[in-house]
Amino acid sequence: MELVSIVCRRCEFFREDDIELECAALKVLAKLEKSGKVSIDDIREAAKEV
Repeated sequence: MELVSIVCRRCEFFREDDIELECAALKVLAKLEKSGKVSIDDIREAAKEV
């Protein structure tokens, strides 16, 4: 999932060996992206500021 590489790898709790676990923030972003309310590019730009 592209969101994992954009968002999760910046998280202090992210672990490569538990890549299948999804936090609520990732689920919310995925839902917003799927609904078209935000784009992957929007998320990518926001992640640059974190």
